[in-house]
Amino acid sequence: MQKHWGMAVILILAFVALGFTTSCAVKPQAGAKAVECGVAPETDEPVRMTGTAQPTAEAISEQELRAQALLARQQQFRMDQELFETEMIHFEFDRSVIIPAAAQILNRKAAFLKKYPDVRILVEGHCDERGTLEYNLALGERRAQAAKSYLVDRGIDPKRIQTVSYGEERPMRPESTEEAWALNRRCEFRVQ
Repeated sequence: MQKHWGMAVILILAFVALGFTTSCAVKPQAGAKAVECGVAPETDEPVRMTGTAQPTAEAISEQELRAQALLARQQQFRMDQELFETEMIHFEFDRSVIIPAAAQILNRKAAFLKKYPDVRILVEGHCDERGTLEYNLALGERRAQAAKSYLVDRGIDPKRIQTVSYGEERPMRPESTEEAWALNRRCEFRVQ
């Protein structure tokens, strides 16, 4: 077993040594001096290295840089969108008034919408199970409209915001407890 390990180590070292000797090889052009690894010639012409050397920023094409920037923006948007859709606002019993904790969340949502001016959203109004179906649908709509009005007051175009009420139809928690009812009195936000 140790013979196999010893042979493997020797092979790895041989490949590493071979990589060092070939990765810096540069063919001199006619009339040019030979170039040592990592040493630039005395001309303004770029040095092209062969092997596994990492390309420098200058060697990456403009198209590749744009593609990398686009990918970074898309990743940032997905993270921002996840936070936007995860945070919801809650309401007091039988009320549609924006409370201070909800205002802080809505301020972050307004910042997201300003950062991404082409994004359209849906605001969903929800209620707990107490009250009639009709009453809770109306209350859910008032809650969604209150959230929309708050965002519009912060400079967001109302055409970018749609609202819908689900009343008591989609509870977060189905139990009939104060804790569950408090969680169910909410607005959720979806990017469309």
